[in-house]
Amino acid sequence: MTRGFTYFVSGLRQAPPGDDLAKLGLDHAFLIGEPIQACEHAGGPGGQGVLLARQGVALEYKAAEQIWKQIGERTWLGIPKDPAARPWPEELQRRDSVCEGRQLVLGDGRAWTIPIIRFANGDTALPRVVCYDKGEAYLDVRACYRPLFQLAEKIVLNVLTGQGAEFPGSVLMALGAGALGVNYRVSPAEVGLLELLTTENVPEIARIALDSETWERVLKEEKKTKVTAPVS
Repeated sequence: MTRGFTYFVSGLRQAPPGDDLAKLGLDHAFLIGEPIQACEHAGGPGGQGVLLARQGVALEYKAAEQIWKQIGERTWLGIPKDPAARPWPEELQRRDSVCEGRQLVLGDGRAWTIPIIRFANGDTALPRVVCYDKGEAYLDVRACYRPLFQLAEKIVLNVLTGQGAEFPGSVLMALGAGALGVNYRVSPAEVGLLELLTTENVPEIARIALDSETWERVLKEEKKTKVTAPVS
């Protein structure tokens, strides 16, 4: 049996069609075309509705043994209260857009892969598509990842223009959860329930996602060049 999340959608009697997954806020959890386990339940966290889970994940509602959180108007997310029974990174790995990065141990004590959202040179490791316009072909970040890339661009611009490197929790959650959502079936809701982000690891996630090591190396080299440059 695979560890994973359980979802509940009120008012349904069967698994929703693929087109409705995004409307329900579940397109990160279930890939279009992927089989979904579904079981109608009259007494779920939102009353009558349907329990949903990926193939291989136990499909059950046990209020005394689970934590349930409402994540949408009609949608709830459930995980076991026992931390040992919660899903591991390997069990949440996406198969449609695997992005290489660096591993970092997060709040659950396990190593998660953090992709480089924006390299120091402005490039990205995010999945891209080949576009064609006015006779020219070019690469662009996939539409679903453009808000994340734009957020990274904004953070870098703020730092480079001296507008500050401190950001509110909402921005840090968006960056951290967004980075994790590239490789894993998680959104801010799952990241929050797993307690993955902490005040200690969020700066490290940002360092990886924004390629800070390269920035620091470049700035160090520039400083060294200025110091050693001959006086004319």
